[in-house]
Amino acid sequence: MFTLVVFRRNLFLYLLLFVKGQIEYVEMGNHWILVRFANAQDKMLVVDKRPYFVNGMNFVVKPWILFLDPYSSSVDRVDQWTRISRLPWMFWE
Repeated sequence: MFTLVVFRRNLFLYLLLFVKGQIEYVEMGNHWILVRFANAQDKMLVVDKRPYFVNGMNFVVKPWILFLDPYSSSVDRVDQWTRISRLPWMFWE
């Protein structure tokens, strides 16, 4: 099994749209969900589509850590994409 940890249930439901194989999940408490994928391709598909911004909220997907405590685990960093329209070419590098 290939495992990830997802913060917030709404993102988990959104991820179901992308995976092709079977997945299992366990709600760990404090909005953390452990997700197990039947194949590595589905896991990589979910990881490669980061960052997730759904309904105005950032969602965190991170690798499973042995003995993760959902009540003491914190989110230290959130990836975020920003769209700047009409950005001049000289600033693209």
